[in-house]
Amino acid sequence: MGFNVSDLKRIGWTFVQAGAAVILAGLVSFVNDGVAFDIEALGIAAIAAGISAVKNFLLPDGNAAK
Repeated sequence: MGFNVSDLKRIGWTFVQAGAAVILAGLVSFVNDGVAFDIEALGIAAIAAGISAVKNFLLPDGNAAK
């Protein structure tokens, strides 16, 4: 079990990827329905990053799931 710089990078990328997906979904919703998405939707990205953080903390280095 450990937490290092590589883990921090994975968590950051998870946040960026989830955030991009949330923004894209919000834009599609806005274009199709004219309804703007809430900024709170970025909380989804934060939750994804949190899950990634816990996973990276609990799994040992070298684990394929990490």
